[in-house]
Amino acid sequence: MSRASRPTLLGAAVSALVACVPAVARAADPAPFGHACAPANGVRFCPTTDLASRPLSFDGTPIDADVTLPATGDGPFPTILLLHGLGGTKTSFEDASSTEPYTNWFFASKGYAVLTPTARGFGGSCGPASAASPGCAAGWTRLGDMRYEVRDVQTLVGRLVDEGIARPDAIGATGISYGGGFSTMLAFLKDRVRLPDGGYAPWTSPAGTPIRLTAAWPRWL
Repeated sequence: MSRASRPTLLGAAVSALVACVPAVARAADPAPFGHACAPANGVRFCPTTDLASRPLSFDGTPIDADVTLPATGDGPFPTILLLHGLGGTKTSFEDASSTEPYTNWFFASKGYAVLTPTARGFGGSCGPASAASPGCAAGWTRLGDMRYEVRDVQTLVGRLVDEGIARPDAIGATGISYGGGFSTMLAFLKDRVRLPDGGYAPWTSPAGTPIRLTAAWPRWL
């Protein structure tokens, strides 16, 4: 074998060895509730795009919810629940043309994950237009009942905690009207959920991580 051919053979051997070594996996892109995120308005928007992909609440009721994330980072992020008024939906605070500092875009630009759910019994959360969709047998509105509508939101937060999206010790809630009432009830509950029988239990994620609301601001009631 000539000396001239040795570097070529050595290079081929190294290339073959490298090909046998598994690539180091990079961190997966965040996918809240399994939903893909895309750049939008300087942040990342991760919407529920169809009825079949709605995340499920504690009793199996599907809840139409979007998540907005900061432009960069894998999480977990401090998280804000942005809660709509009576008759509204998750889109109430998703107006990209709004200059008001009270939208999903604004809060995500400040480093927060933002959860914008449609309350049970409205819109895509088993409201009139989606009431016949799968899982909606018990999806009627109970008008801000801690045991149902408020617990729906807590359940979704728990899922985001388990997915590494939300920090369990940095959860805030705000809303207007109906949603302002939700934020007040979440403040009362703090680290508890209210059960269908009226009792209380610790607020934990599905995997058992303790969760506590750390701030609440009902913008108006």
